[in-house]
Amino acid sequence: MRNKKKNIILLIVLGILFLVLAVIGVFLIKNATEKKAYRAHLNEGQKYLEEMKYEEAVASFEFAIEKDPKSENAYIGIFQVRDAQGEYLMAAEILQKGYANTRSDRIDLLLANYLEKHPSGSDGEQSTETAGGIELLAEESQKITINTAFMQKIANYTYQDYLREFGNCVSHEMKSGVLEIKHAKLAGTFYYRDIDEEDNSIDVKSSFPYKDAKPAYIRLDNVELLFRGFGSGITYTRLREIAGGQVECTDNEKNEMKEEGITIVKFSYKECGIQIQSDKDGNIIKSAAWNKIIPPRPDREAEKGVYQGVIVDATTGQGLQGADVRFMPRDRSQETVRVQSDGEGAYKAELPEGTYDVEVSKEGFIQDSFDLEITAEEQQSGDSFPLSPKLAQGEIRIVLTWGAYPTDLDSHLDGTTTDGHSVYVYFARSISRYGNSTAAQLDVDDRNGYGPETTTIYADGSYRFRVNDFTRSGEISASGAEVKIYLPDQSQPTVFQVPDGVGNLWDVCQIENGKITPINSVE
Repeated sequence: MRNKKKNIILLIVLGILFLVLAVIGVFLIKNATEKKAYRAHLNEGQKYLEEMKYEEAVASFEFAIEKDPKSENAYIGIFQVRDAQGEYLMAAEILQKGYANTRSDRIDLLLANYLEKHPSGSDGEQSTETAGGIELLAEESQKITINTAFMQKIANYTYQDYLREFGNCVSHEMKSGVLEIKHAKLAGTFYYRDIDEEDNSIDVKSSFPYKDAKPAYIRLDNVELLFRGFGSGITYTRLREIAGGQVECTDNEKNEMKEEGITIVKFSYKECGIQIQSDKDGNIIKSAAWNKIIPPRPDREAEKGVYQGVIVDATTGQGLQGADVRFMPRDRSQETVRVQSDGEGAYKAELPEGTYDVEVSKEGFIQDSFDLEITAEEQQSGDSFPLSPKLAQGEIRIVLTWGAYPTDLDSHLDGTTTDGHSVYVYFARSISRYGNSTAAQLDVDDRNGYGPETTTIYADGSYRFRVNDFTRSGEISASGAEVKIYLPDQSQPTVFQVPDGVGNLWDVCQIENGKITPINSVE
């Protein structure tokens, strides 16, 4: 009897143990399945993000969050989408939601930096209905100019130029005879179509554009690329001032958009036709606004190479009028070509095929130079080329420039003056003062690629200069970044090129009372 009772107890214990193991097994299988589904949705979202299929990316990341709301990567993925679209409020909100659910230090740091960069948390949909709103927008608009260097590229680039500067094609799709192309390093879509028998753009065999084809039109995910200092938007009045007055405001009955109550502003710049969605008064207040840019058709009769660029003041980022640009051929049998920059800092030179030493000078500025190689019939558009104003004794100027990707690199200067005052200058703290004196200042903060981003030191001391990739792409080495450091007693700047490496931080150098010690590492 006693053995029978023991057997029953043993069976009960074994049954309970089996049930517990079964529950644990089901839980482990479910957990493994959930993790597998999370990774699949996350990878799918990253793929869509790289292809700039933003809404598909958001959907995939949201599915990933449903599977694992405690993991950080899907929240960061949605943030990257909203930031690329210029939807700043939505970008901040997803980081806030992500931090609340994950308590991730990475998300917390990303959110803090993002709110410093966009303190209003605005997504560009703010109203200008009130007089105060219009006055504030009008005041902020006075700082805005058209991004002339970028517009020169749009006016002149062919498919092979876009491949060279903005990376491989990550998406191509034919729709009703129009080929839609997306590049890895530019948030936008390029539309190619055959115009006529003499202007064929699409290679039917490969389903890609011919290398010398120009897009019929372009749509950008974020219109900030067209302007410098876009911020909260630009008024119709300011747009007329910087676009030469030829700006037309039309309602939805006369434009391509199908929605009711939509207004479009139209204007021309650098031979490009530009259309952007606006409010009813013609103010552009949304960085993710619908847009269409129509470049000029290619000049197939050109016999010389054409080089275009923009000269800017390194301390303001604005175009410099009257800068001399001298193209000196290394083949001494050819003549030097000299042009001057116009009121926007833009210049254009027709050049015979060859290699050139190019000198740029203007009274009151430090002369600088670059190399150029151009072939016959080639169209090249350079980036903005910054000139530094001459330095007073004791001043040091640091100028950062880079390429199209990553879009937002930030200068960071920290250290102490010789009398012990701490100095830290970056985008959220543009001036470092002690007493009535300025120790250092961030003169220009550029957020849309290329630069310049300029820092000036006014007080002797010990400083460290670093460059951080705000977008956290991990590919700062792919930026083509260059740092020039100007000293008052040197005719040529000290130049650093970003080295190879994986990471978001470029530790450039130490500056000790005017003596530069290279570090030049990426981490």
